[in-house]
Amino acid sequence: MGSTMVAVLVEQTTVVFTAVGDSRIHVLYDGRVDQLTTDDSRGAVIRDRDPDVDESTLAAHRMRQGLPSAIGARAETEVEAGERTLSDGELVLLCADGVHGELDDLSLARIVATELDIARAAERLVDVALASSGRDNTTALLLRHTV
Repeated sequence: MGSTMVAVLVEQTTVVFTAVGDSRIHVLYDGRVDQLTTDDSRGAVIRDRDPDVDESTLAAHRMRQGLPSAIGARAETEVEAGERTLSDGELVLLCADGVHGELDDLSLARIVATELDIARAAERLVDVALASSGRDNTTALLLRHTV
């Protein structure tokens, strides 16, 4: 067993990010969603090896949520890191797979766009994900970048 982790540090107009496992970091702006992190799950590995894999087959795969890299699972952990420039008003979303696994990018963008308060928007993301199935960790945190 192990744990996933995502973290960000915003310094002026730059977001520095890090991730382990299948939790994600997205940037939302103008109705668009950019995924900054790469999923590190057995399902993602299968999809990378076979881009034409049937999504229903993948969804039924018993090891799809297994984590090749997780905190506490091994003596050494592979950590993804990167950075991106942020523009004024862009939102940074940190979320567990129970959120991004239930809500596609369009749903993420729509829910966030309907809420002016980002704390309430994060709550709505979790609520909608839980209502969809709630089978996995459902955590969401939103940050608004302002210059």
